[in-house]
Amino acid sequence: YNTLYGLGIGADDYIAKPFNPIVLGAKIQALIRRANLAQKDQNPLITLGPFTLNTKTMHLYKHDQELYLSAKELALMQLFMTHPKQVFSKEALYQQVWGNTVVDDNSIMVYINRLRAKIEDNGKDPKYLVTVWGVGYVFSV
Repeated sequence: YNTLYGLGIGADDYIAKPFNPIVLGAKIQALIRRANLAQKDQNPLITLGPFTLNTKTMHLYKHDQELYLSAKELALMQLFMTHPKQVFSKEALYQQVWGNTVVDDNSIMVYINRLRAKIEDNGKDPKYLVTVWGVGYVFSV
């Protein structure tokens, strides 16, 4: 019953007591092997519209031309590109990109404006990084 309950609530495996340390070691090695295989299979490229982000090298391309972004701008783009069409409030951006450190509203707006200047055809009329008034920002392609 404990095994079924554990697996039912989301466990990947269950070991009943008393357990054999050799079996435990083998299970751990199998999990590590599976995790490494899953990592190798992940494609480091995220492509949305004209943008391609290489998550291994942290280079962003628009129409195959590299855009030179700061570390925070790249972190913002990675967040937006891994969650397209999701609206992020300023507070969510603080937490996700700045690690919940104190950043004022002007800092977010400055980074968004700099990012728009680099990724948009017309930074004054953005079509990719759009403001959702009263809510936050969304990346739509």
